[in-house]
Amino acid sequence: SGDMICGIPRALVSQMVSISKEKLKSVKGYPTLVERGEVYPYLALNSLLNPFSTDKESVAILLQYNKKTLALGVKKVETIETVSLQPLGAYEEESPLVKSIGMTGSGQILNFLDMGMLFDLQTAPDPTSKLITT
Repeated sequence: SGDMICGIPRALVSQMVSISKEKLKSVKGYPTLVERGEVYPYLALNSLLNPFSTDKESVAILLQYNKKTLALGVKKVETIETVSLQPLGAYEEESPLVKSIGMTGSGQILNFLDMGMLFDLQTAPDPTSKLITT
């Protein structure tokens, strides 16, 4: 299908939730996901990797990194055990969000995301702001 398979360290995943239009809100112009009354900054991974894509995310992964929480929208989630992991030396991917690559047991390339860069892209909304539906 040509989709990029991306890896996220399991230790950073706090929860996975389904995405619905009702859960996606805008706070002062920034996208957020509302889950059980909590408001999280939201990034759609597919849009970051391919701005021209029309694919929609169906799952949000709530990630915690450096005392911040982020809702990362993805098309699907799979647990994959990697066989080997390499720094991104000679292999150049089109996205600066990819930090290293791995090979799965079935021989697929797995692109590990740069969590620091991903979290730098988020802008935390003011939790006291009024929610506006987008």
